[in-house]
Amino acid sequence: MAKKQFIIDDLNRDAVSSLLKTEVSNSPILQNIVIWEQFAGFIPPLTEEEEAQLSQNILAEGVRDALIVWENPQQKGQYILIDGHNRYRICQKYGLSFPLKEMSFASVLEAQNWMIANQLGKRNLTELQKAYLRGKQYQREKSTHGGDRKSRGQNDPLILEEPNDLSKSRGQNDPLKNMEKTAEKLALQHRVSEKTIKRDEKYAEQIDQLVGNDDELKWKILSKEIDVPKSALAQLSQQEQTDWPKVRKALKEGQSWSSLADFFMEVVKEATPATDDWRALQKQIMAHLRDAFKSKDPKMIDQVIALLKEARRKI
Repeated sequence: MAKKQFIIDDLNRDAVSSLLKTEVSNSPILQNIVIWEQFAGFIPPLTEEEEAQLSQNILAEGVRDALIVWENPQQKGQYILIDGHNRYRICQKYGLSFPLKEMSFASVLEAQNWMIANQLGKRNLTELQKAYLRGKQYQREKSTHGGDRKSRGQNDPLILEEPNDLSKSRGQNDPLKNMEKTAEKLALQHRVSEKTIKRDEKYAEQIDQLVGNDDELKWKILSKEIDVPKSALAQLSQQEQTDWPKVRKALKEGQSWSSLADFFMEVVKEATPATDDWRALQKQIMAHLRDAFKSKDPKMIDQVIALLKEARRKI
């Protein structure tokens, strides 16, 4: 089937530009917008058809929703784009202006949390994209509970990570209870179960482990352009022997996930002792160790050492 074509060249660009002029059109903010990759990485890319449709809509009707910016706390006068990356790119391409809204955040983490929640409020996400973003939202929001965001002051505006050490939680709040409350809150918000929210967190961790810093690969997987089954990814993520850079390279070169998973599971199988033999050896070591402690016989200690060396050879 031929791709749907969108005709935009015949539109009156001057009329469109006039339509898009707003009270902020002459604002110096427009000349000082920057894009940070640590924010852009939370934005699912558009398909070619979606890109063409959005371009047509903007050229015909203008940008209806304001783009969101945040003034960089470390560089006054510079504004970080928080929402509207696709609209911004299209407006830059055609030389169009657009409405802006400035928001304030206490940290990069808080801004990213807002972005994730905002993306989850949109309708055009795949189920895998929703699962990943819900997982990231839970992962990040639960780490902030028990902390007083307002206590950071002006010298710490760009914290990239929040403390996740339960022993360092502030105030009277119980972090474990707060984590449960976070799962409950997100479950109600997204109309899923708390178990789903926690499974989503695991899935997000596994996807991040698989793709590393490659956002392009991540979104191809989450859009199912590259098929990576959840169950197979979970199984492979448990194996320490998995060569993730090699997996990433192979996926980007077009190799199927099933062949990669089969290969690495076979490597793991060969590298891991047979389960029954391993358990038998474990029981033997524990039995000899108990006897050695009871008898205090040096020869029994030597036997335990010999068995441990055998276990070492099997690993």
